[in-house]
Amino acid sequence: MLTASQFQGLLAVQEQQQGQSIRLVFISSCHSFTLGEHVAAAGVDHVVCIRDEDTVLDSSCQLFQKHFFLAISAGRTVWQAFKCGLQVLRSSPNKQFQNDAGKFALLPENAGHSEVLVCARSPRCFSADVQQDAEHMRAEDSPWGALPARVEDFVGREMDMSHLLRALKHNSHQRRCVEVLGRSGIGKAACMVEVGHFVKLRHNIFSEVRWIRKDEDGEGASSCEEGLKQLRSRLVKTPRKRVLLLLENPQLVLWSPVWHLLDHPNVHMVIRGSSDVQSMAKVHDAVTAAGAKPVRFQLGPLDPLAQARLFLSRASRSLYTSEVLGHQEALANDCGSVWHPRKPVDYLVLANSPLLRLHAGSPRSISTAAQELKSALAPNAPWKNGHESMCRKVLVVMPDRSERSEWLENHMRVQEVVQKMLPEERPSRVSVLIEGCRAQPDMALSCFREDASLGLLLMELRVLITV
Repeated sequence: MLTASQFQGLLAVQEQQQGQSIRLVFISSCHSFTLGEHVAAAGVDHVVCIRDEDTVLDSSCQLFQKHFFLAISAGRTVWQAFKCGLQVLRSSPNKQFQNDAGKFALLPENAGHSEVLVCARSPRCFSADVQQDAEHMRAEDSPWGALPARVEDFVGREMDMSHLLRALKHNSHQRRCVEVLGRSGIGKAACMVEVGHFVKLRHNIFSEVRWIRKDEDGEGASSCEEGLKQLRSRLVKTPRKRVLLLLENPQLVLWSPVWHLLDHPNVHMVIRGSSDVQSMAKVHDAVTAAGAKPVRFQLGPLDPLAQARLFLSRASRSLYTSEVLGHQEALANDCGSVWHPRKPVDYLVLANSPLLRLHAGSPRSISTAAQELKSALAPNAPWKNGHESMCRKVLVVMPDRSERSEWLENHMRVQEVVQKMLPEERPSRVSVLIEGCRAQPDMALSCFREDASLGLLLMELRVLITV
């Protein structure tokens, strides 16, 4: 947590270190007016935010942003771009969009905001720019060195990505190689892939990004080798071109087409490290001999909040209170209730629970454990001959729409459940619905599947009314 003065000081330090001031900040969040005032007080000239007393639809923000930045890129002033975004919302047939138009604010409110952030290109330089962009697009369309797909549920690595990019943006030729280290399953490759996609969308950092792998069949190796040769030719023509190579295997540094690229001062490399000490020592010596000093970047475990978020996003079923709080605490509560996190502290409780404690913040281990969750038993579930009885969790919706959670044996029949839940009613007058269909009285509970979202069997009881 940062105080307002600490936050403003952070922006001031950023300006001093980078030598460039932040001109525009867009806060796409409800109730962000106060935060926008703090940003403006730190010296940012233009801040777009939402008034504190209002909430807006995500789709309203997206529509406003699209036309705001289109106007900015067309050479309009910040004030003209802001009015353009408002007018698009006001002209929409959607009444909610029209209402949301009055909730955006441009700070400082007493400023003219007449600055033009993007200047239109002159006709003289336009043809040269088009030719350069066309060459760049042809290079980017080459099939070799394509980035792998982004990892789903990539969480908790924002600071690591920032630190890694900061090392890559260092302009000294002695710091052009970063070795990403960490234990197996910690997410080295996933972090590198995410950084690659982040950089590829922003050509002001690197003009070209390549993922280097060497397939065993030789076909991929020949394609990659040819691509690296073409890259060297492009670097000769445009020596100021900055290139980022992401190496899947540290041994690829010793491959001649890759190693010779280190001669170019604008070629940067990120190497996925391994636990083989001797192999990493050879790589380190090779990079040093090429005139680059490797920087070791240690990737640590996920923070507790990210661990809980990853586990919940990958879990194969809902979690029960008894699993998260532990048996001793759960016995004092409803041990069969489904656990729902409502506050940040709830995620920290999950991270410290037996479900996550043994995984030591490893994304691979957490994802595997979440997907392999099995049906849980209550702490007081019956035991037979040292083995768990065949019980399952059943959520029964009573005729009055109240809910009851019960641990029932799988061999129980539907009519036995009815007699247990509604002993005063005649079984013939009770209709049982499972998965929206009427269940036959002689069917066992083992015949039915669990509800995918709840992780338990959902059963609804209805009493038939006779006329």
